[in-house]
Amino acid sequence: MVMSLTGDVSRLLADPLRARIVELLSREALCTCHLVEETGARQTNVSNHLRALREAGLVDTEPCGRFTYYRLRPEPI
Repeated sequence: MVMSLTGDVSRLLADPLRARIVELLSREALCTCHLVEETGARQTNVSNHLRALREAGLVDTEPCGRFTYYRLRPEPI
């Protein structure tokens, strides 16, 4: 099962934008608007990648007012 998880993580991080999002989240918690600004990608694209990372258990979310901050979970990686 660990091998499968490692393979799944490798496939997720093979996408350059997802890898960049993980790199940015490894430094600090960020909201979608910050990730859009840092990556130059469209908001819907960033949101879709964040959903995939969240569903894979790689990121946690933390609501803060009208924003949702994303934080990298170090355990799976």
